[in-house]
Amino acid sequence: MTEMTGEAAELAEEGSYSRVKLLRRLEKSPRSQRVEIISRNVSDLIGQGCQVWLTELAALAEEVRLTVPELRALTSDLSWASREAGEDIPTESIKPVEFVDLDLLRLITIYTRGQRFRFDFRFRLLHESAHIWLREHDDALIRAFGAFAAFGLREPDGRHMYMQSVEAVDADQVSRHVCLDGLWIGYYLPDQPQLILALSGDMIGRGEAGGNLYFRRARAFSRLGETEKALADVYRAMDMLGCGNNAIHQDYVREWQIIEARADLEKAGDDLAQRLATELRSRADKHIHKAIQDMEERVRSAERLVGDGLLKVVEILGLFVTLAGFAVGGGFAMMKTQTWWQIVVTIVLIGLGSLAFFALLRIVMRFRRE
Repeated sequence: MTEMTGEAAELAEEGSYSRVKLLRRLEKSPRSQRVEIISRNVSDLIGQGCQVWLTELAALAEEVRLTVPELRALTSDLSWASREAGEDIPTESIKPVEFVDLDLLRLITIYTRGQRFRFDFRFRLLHESAHIWLREHDDALIRAFGAFAAFGLREPDGRHMYMQSVEAVDADQVSRHVCLDGLWIGYYLPDQPQLILALSGDMIGRGEAGGNLYFRRARAFSRLGETEKALADVYRAMDMLGCGNNAIHQDYVREWQIIEARADLEKAGDDLAQRLATELRSRADKHIHKAIQDMEERVRSAERLVGDGLLKVVEILGLFVTLAGFAVGGGFAMMKTQTWWQIVVTIVLIGLGSLAFFALLRIVMRFRRE
């Protein structure tokens, strides 16, 4: 919450809530301060039951002609204060009050119930209620409630309702913030970081930046591995928070710790992956080298087997040629010679030549094997 303006502080110091004094103060104040002044003073009624401040807000809204964006901002602030005070969530049926526009009171009640369901993360009830409320009002904030709940439940209509809300003509800072909150819890969305960055960038461009926006955006940067940007956003959110919001400050601190832990885990994971990759490459190189050696040995063994086989074939052929030569030469000598001693000499010479040929062939074969 922002610091109380002089007008709001003066009115609060005057004691209990007074609509007359509030209206008088509003007449003297700039329009830009109306939400702050009304919120600070209507909150004095919180603790007396939702019926009291809801009907008073409806009466004020009609009398000073509050706009829809102003109503949304007021119900968001007052719903949070009501929750902090321990008030029950208002029922669907608020008791009619004389001189209060029932349609306006109904819309304020819807906004309040939606915010209370969102603050308590009652996704199922909010999802069902949003679809019922949309039958009454085609409203960007109600669609944002539906998208928030759908993202929490992982319902398939979440993205559709989100797009309808952010693209609606009546979309404003409150509805966009609810959509941003929904994206933040949509961890299952594959493009969650990109969606958060796109919406937060649009809101910053519209002048709607705040501590919660940078808090949400830090998660997107963290998921993208941009740790420094994530930490810068968390620190900025803490600086914008101010004093007195301990619960929110604790949320910011937890997010800061999550970002740091995530970065440490990613670094440890990268280091482990690098070590594993190095070890796997080393083992693979060893296996490949051994496989190559085994393959070369098998090739050499195969070559030896083939070579030995060929040499044996050559030896057999050489022996056959030697015998054939001896037989043919002996027969030819017997036909050409006249005396027996000539035949004997011729056959001996042919035999010696055949043996010499076969001996030379064996010497060559043995050299080839070695």
